[in-house]
Amino acid sequence: MKPKTIYEIGEHIFDYFVLSFLVNISLFLLIPFTPIYMGVVSYILDEDKSLRKIFAYIKENIKVIVSISIFILLIFVVCYINVFALQPQDSLLYYFIQVLSYILFFVGTIVFVYSPTIIYYMNVTAKQAIFNSLLLVLCNPFKAIVIIGVVIGFIYIGTHSIIFIIL
Repeated sequence: MKPKTIYEIGEHIFDYFVLSFLVNISLFLLIPFTPIYMGVVSYILDEDKSLRKIFAYIKENIKVIVSISIFILLIFVVCYINVFALQPQDSLLYYFIQVLSYILFFVGTIVFVYSPTIIYYMNVTAKQAIFNSLLLVLCNPFKAIVIIGVVIGFIYIGTHSIIFIIL
């Protein structure tokens, strides 16, 4: 392994600042968050690090990324509406809808976490990426729960730090 020059180290630091900026801007806009997230994952997985490859990855997989983004957005919107907008009632149907919403939230989080890596390494459709994401969880459920917990923790910390900066 050759030692890195100051130029290469500075380039990596600049890339990470740009990536952080892109993720924060896309998080504010919410719709482009999933494609940018998938592009950032492709940047991390790629050995030849280049910011252009983020957008090239998004461009070459645009159909799959858009369909998975719509799938994830619909799941999260339905879960949010069911959990926070419905008025609590003492009926069995209400609790069934709540449990179903949490299960859907878990499935959406699984697809959100695993699908970028699956799309990067395999040439798959959106349906295959969703199916493979669910299969990865079934193979090692403990590891999947830990990964999802870490991702939810980072998203929670990130959104609260952004809100703190704004206020």
